[in-house]
Amino acid sequence: MGNANFAGDWNAAWWEASLGLQLRKGSLVFRRQIGPQRHRSRRSEVTGARDARLRSRVSYANITASLALFVALGGTAAAAVTLPRDSVGSPQIRTGAVRAPEIAKNAVRSRAIAEDAVGSSEIEDNAIRLADISRGARSSLQGAQGPAGPQGTPGETGPQGPAGPTTAAVGDVFDPSAGPDDTMFRGETTLITPNAGDVLAFGQLTVGVSCPAAGTFSCTFEAGLYLDGNPVPNSRFRTTVTNGAREELHTLDLFGLAQDVPAGTHEITVGWKGTSENVAFVATQDRERSGALFVGG
Repeated sequence: MGNANFAGDWNAAWWEASLGLQLRKGSLVFRRQIGPQRHRSRRSEVTGARDARLRSRVSYANITASLALFVALGGTAAAAVTLPRDSVGSPQIRTGAVRAPEIAKNAVRSRAIAEDAVGSSEIEDNAIRLADISRGARSSLQGAQGPAGPQGTPGETGPQGPAGPTTAAVGDVFDPSAGPDDTMFRGETTLITPNAGDVLAFGQLTVGVSCPAAGTFSCTFEAGLYLDGNPVPNSRFRTTVTNGAREELHTLDLFGLAQDVPAGTHEITVGWKGTSENVAFVATQDRERSGALFVGG
């Protein structure tokens, strides 16, 4: 617009307040534009106030912390993506940086440990037990069997054990006579029984028997086993000897079972007896022996 001259009497205060004009004597001068320019000035005032508030809250510390967080997060992500497989080894790990809490259970197995990587200085005393060693390792650690050690000192004799469940039996024959005429000259047996029980007795003897010729009948002769002078049941031997004949040899194999024999020392022998009126007698004996077996109660 430029300058304009007006005639008449003007109310300068009204013009300046309503139209934003600055009046000078004899001329009209624009102090500010009106219309769209006025609305743009209001938006600028609002934006300026908001920027002022934002600037009041932004500080050097806030900017530094935000940049550090961005760099840290960005750096971690980059490392996780770009770190090659198996690129971190023992040279990159500081001594003592990895401890037991950082290692999962059963995460480290024998194939992950290099040969001779773990020495005795790295293992605590009593840390490895037999259950921790495989069967193959145990077999390889087992050495050859050593030589036999020296004979130990014999221990003391233990007490007598209880009698076992033993038993014996002899066929039913005949019992010898109660009182023998004589007994064997030698060959008797002594038996000691620890407690009451049964005794299996036996004897063997060859005898020369003669029958007097003066008699009219042959002689009857018998023999048997005797325990402490008492006849052993079912041990009798019996034969007939011709009268007037020369001496006859008879071999005796005798055995019998004596029951309920008390504990103690006992003698077993062979005895004989002539049972006829014409009494036979024993002239000689040979191959004599006797024995006994205690078979318990």
